[in-house]
Amino acid sequence: HAGKREDVTVAFNRAGELPLTVCIEVKKHDSAALLQKMETQLLELYLKAQRGRTHGLFVVFWFEDGELAVHPGISTKEQLSEHLNQQAAQLSAVPYRLAAKVIDCRTLPVPKKRKPAASSKRKKAAKT
Repeated sequence: HAGKREDVTVAFNRAGELPLTVCIEVKKHDSAALLQKMETQLLELYLKAQRGRTHGLFVVFWFEDGELAVHPGISTKEQLSEHLNQQAAQLSAVPYRLAAKVIDCRTLPVPKKRKPAASSKRKKAAKT
């Protein structure tokens, strides 16, 4: 696992205490082995294998709905969020604390442009 490291590390210095380090791993919704990465990558490699690291955040960017071959049974952002939150709770055993966040990156629908209202001069011209 040489050369592997978390995507983001945030350290909070606390007076008179050891700093709190939060390891953040970021994935795209269709990443291979996504459902295993919270445990195999974030918990095992970035927390347990590193002395003093106990807190991790698993962030997934969700870009589109639809059944994905990489994780069968999950086809919506809400389903993935529920699955990862349950997984984080199951993996959080003292001293480790994990959390998951699925961020909705789907493009919002663009409102259709309205046709400009015909001016009153055009309406009069059309009648004659």
